[in-house]
Amino acid sequence: MNQAKNRVVVAITLAEPGGATSFAFGFAKWLKSQGYDVTVLAGEGRWLFERCHEAGITARRIRFLKRSLNPWNDYRAYKEIKRELKAIAPQAIHLNSSKMGVLGGFAAHQAGIPNIVYRIGGWAFLEAVIPPISWLYRLAEKWTAQHKNIIVCVHEGDEKIARKAGIRPKQKLLTIPNGIDLARFDHDLQPRDHARHALQQDGCQFVFGTIAHFYPAKDLPRYLEACALVHEQKPNAQFVLIGDGAERYKIRRKRYELCLEDCVHLLGTMEQASTLLRGLDAFVLPSAKEGMPKALLEAMAAALPCIATDVGANKWMLEDGGGWIVPKQNPKALAEAMIYVMEHPNEAKSRGAHARYRVQKDFPLDRNYTENERALIEAIA
Repeated sequence: MNQAKNRVVVAITLAEPGGATSFAFGFAKWLKSQGYDVTVLAGEGRWLFERCHEAGITARRIRFLKRSLNPWNDYRAYKEIKRELKAIAPQAIHLNSSKMGVLGGFAAHQAGIPNIVYRIGGWAFLEAVIPPISWLYRLAEKWTAQHKNIIVCVHEGDEKIARKAGIRPKQKLLTIPNGIDLARFDHDLQPRDHARHALQQDGCQFVFGTIAHFYPAKDLPRYLEACALVHEQKPNAQFVLIGDGAERYKIRRKRYELCLEDCVHLLGTMEQASTLLRGLDAFVLPSAKEGMPKALLEAMAAALPCIATDVGANKWMLEDGGGWIVPKQNPKALAEAMIYVMEHPNEAKSRGAHARYRVQKDFPLDRNYTENERALIEAIA
């Protein structure tokens, strides 16, 4: 590639830690290692900027780009993105997350960026929002798709939804699953006793764990109702929630209302949370909406028994006996699955081992990066 074709922007809405942000940073590092001149654009948060600084990757903040909808701030964010792209003049941009996909896609088109790839972790119009907002999200995705060369979904279900919704990029839609570097992941995992101590669980109790942003899509208040049902029958059960976000006070209040302060532990954000997975006995992902969640992928890699709701890629990830799938927003069904895991340890161990094998076979990280790079190259060609 010549120098112009070697210049790429990786853009994402939030700089806070999370699955999409981890991918954006990891992919930017991968591109840098392959000889690309990479710049990262992101909005609110610090984590991504700190990691980019450590890795020697140029990162620029879009000051008005935030998760929440705000027409005036969103317009100013669009203007900022457009200005940055004109200054950088990349040959291609790799967009990540819904808001950056819409604002960044339109800004890139207006700035004359010839090659636009959009990787979507989960369609925002599938979230539990009021119909007019869902319609607006769907319309925005459909309208801006015409300016994008390639749209990358992380599982086939989202690709099918896009086709049905009329979301059509200039070149093609394709699916590239998320991945994980198992060798690095295994190296970083803490021994069980150290992990237990970090999770404030030094006893012999059974510990369910969840790693998630405290956002409505994760459905954590309703998950606490399932925890209450489990605790009624299994007083030895403990529940660890790692994360933070807009619903922190709602979740704390729900925990108080259900009298769960002694068994539900809100540990806040822990940057190296995945290294503590050996301290858990089972992993629960109670989301109302997902794409292909990194937290579930890591729990599978740790060979944990996994219980997840039937949203996004969860069922596909845990297919053929890799875990338990329950209906979304159904605390009773979720509680029943959690109790079953406690009462059937041999089966739980077997399913955890199968989940680990699935990660090893189907979700290697280098394949994920290589195929996303290939999408960029194909858009540029």
